Parts: sequence; C-alpha cells; structure tokens
Amino acid sequence: MSPKEIIDRQIVMEIKRMLISTDLSAKEIADRFHFDSTSYMGRYFRRHTGMTPTEFREQ
Repeated sequence: MSPKEIIDRQIVMEIKRMLISTDLSAKEIADRFHFDSTSYMGRYFRRHTGMTPTEFREQ
C-alpha cells in the first residue's frame, strides 16, 4: 500500500465514524477534514466506498 492509500483509508474510516456516531452535517464533516466543498467530499467518499455519505448514514 502506498502512503496515499493509507491516508485515504484513514480519512474514509474517520468520515464513516463521524457519520455513524455524530449528527454533524456533511458540510460540517467536510469542513473538519478541510475539503474545499461538501460535493468534493461526497465524490471522494463515493470513489472509496461506492456510496454517498448520505447513503452510508441511512444504511
């Protein structure tokens, strides 16, 4: 695994944790992880998980 893959995996795990254990909005989570926008975080999350943050939270 490359360093980028390790970092991406850790970020996705932290986003998942926040989606499950908090009521923070996607915007608030995107801000905490310094994404430029909520839509960029959504695309990043979907690329790594196959679902949007909203879909993940609802499952």
